[in-house]
Amino acid sequence: FFKQKTAYEISACLVGSEMCIRDSPGTYSFIDGKKIKIHKVSNYEQSSIFNEPGQLNVGSNNDLRVSTSDGRITINELQLEGKKRMKAEDFILGHKVYTSINNERIYKKLS
Repeated sequence: FFKQKTAYEISACLVGSEMCIRDSPGTYSFIDGKKIKIHKVSNYEQSSIFNEPGQLNVGSNNDLRVSTSDGRITINELQLEGKKRMKAEDFILGHKVYTSINNERIYKKLS
């Protein structure tokens, strides 16, 4: 999904009309084999210097970011399969979004 859409398209679709959310199959992705629905996003940033599309990152303010085909967006609210809708900060506290190898964080990727 993140390879196919630009940060602007994702941001406009999710923040925009309910019709877009209902009609678009792209409001979800997968992490660790579980479906993750993305409900709210913000901070659309267009740039070609971010990570590979779908790559997660935690910002300095503990915000959850995901790279897209042309930039990145901040995920504000999401819902993991079988769980209640939650704020991204709560998701970060309860789910490891990276692994540490030699003191370096390797962030997971949404598929």
